[in-house]
Amino acid sequence: MSKVPEGEKEELFSIHFLKFLSLIGVVFIHYSFFFKEQRFHSEIFRFCVPIFILSSVFLFERANIHKELGLSFLSKRLLRLSIPFICWSVVYFLIFPHRQTAPLKILTTHFLGYGWSGQYYFFILFQVTIIYFFIRRVKLINGYYLLAIGVSTLIIYWILFYGIYRNALVLKISNRLFIYWTFYIIVAIWLARNYSNIRNHKYRRSVWLVALLMSFPLLISLEEHFYPITGRLEEYCKVSILIASTCLFGLVLMEESLVKIIISDHLKNLIRMVSKYSLGIFCLNPLVITMFQKVAIYYRIQNGNILISIPLIIIICVSISLVLEKLKLGVLIK
Repeated sequence: MSKVPEGEKEELFSIHFLKFLSLIGVVFIHYSFFFKEQRFHSEIFRFCVPIFILSSVFLFERANIHKELGLSFLSKRLLRLSIPFICWSVVYFLIFPHRQTAPLKILTTHFLGYGWSGQYYFFILFQVTIIYFFIRRVKLINGYYLLAIGVSTLIIYWILFYGIYRNALVLKISNRLFIYWTFYIIVAIWLARNYSNIRNHKYRRSVWLVALLMSFPLLISLEEHFYPITGRLEEYCKVSILIASTCLFGLVLMEESLVKIIISDHLKNLIRMVSKYSLGIFCLNPLVITMFQKVAIYYRIQNGNILISIPLIIIICVSISLVLEKLKLGVLIK
C-alpha cells in the first residue's frame, strides 16, 4: 500500500472548483431541455456527471487509503444515499402530475430513474459505491489489476454502446449500467493513490493539457456530428465524453496551486459554498427550473437568458438548501 504524503488530508480546492463547473453544467443541461435551441451547446457540459463520479471516488479513496473497508462502510454509504433518493423521489412524485394508475407502472416510471431529471444519478451512485467497495475489499488496487479492469471495462463498454451488441434490454437500461462508469472508478482510485507522484512530475502539465485539447470540446463535436445519439441519457456514454471528462479532471486536479492563484478569495468562498450543497442543487434544480418554465409559459417567453437564469437557479437552490439545513434536514442536500 502506497504511503500517504504529508498534507494528504488537506482540502483540495480543485475538487470544489470541478464540482462547481459540473453543477453549472447540470443546471445548463436541464435548463436547455426547455429552450430547445440551446440543446447542442449543452453537449459541452456532458462532463458534469463523470466529474461527480471521479470526485466522489477520489475523495473516498483519499479518506480510506489506509483503511480496510468493512460491510459497515458499504451499508452506511448506501443508507446515506437512500435517504435523499427516497425523499426527493416522493416529493417529485407528489408535485409532478402522473398519468399511470397501475402500482407497478408508477413504481417503474417514478422510482426507477425516470421520475425526475437527475434521479438516474442515484442509481449510478449505488452501483459505483458497490463496485468501489468490491475493488477495495478484494484488494484489486494493484496497478496491474486496475489496468486489467480498466481495459476490460472499456472493451465491454465499446461492445455495448457502439452497436456490436445492442438489444432492447441494453437500450432500456441506457447509461444506468455500471459498466459505463467503472472506468471512472479505476481512474479515480489510481489518481488518489498516486496523487503526489503525478502532481510533482515535471511533464504533468503538458501531458494533461495536450490530452485535454485533443479531446475537448473538438472530439465531442466530431462524435456528435458523425455518430449522433438520439437518447439524451446515452450521451454521457460517448467515448469522447469519457476521454474529455477524465482529462479535465486530471488537469485541474494536478494544477491545484495554479487554480488557487487564479481565483480570488471571495470567489473561492462562493465556489466552496456551491460545492458544499452540490447534492441539494442537483436534486432541487429540476423543481426550480419547472417554476421558471411556468413563468416563461405564462409570460410567453420564448428564449431565456442563460447568463441570468443559470446563476439565479443556483442561488435559489443554495438558499433552499440553507433553509433545509437550518431545519436539521441537511441529509437531503449534502
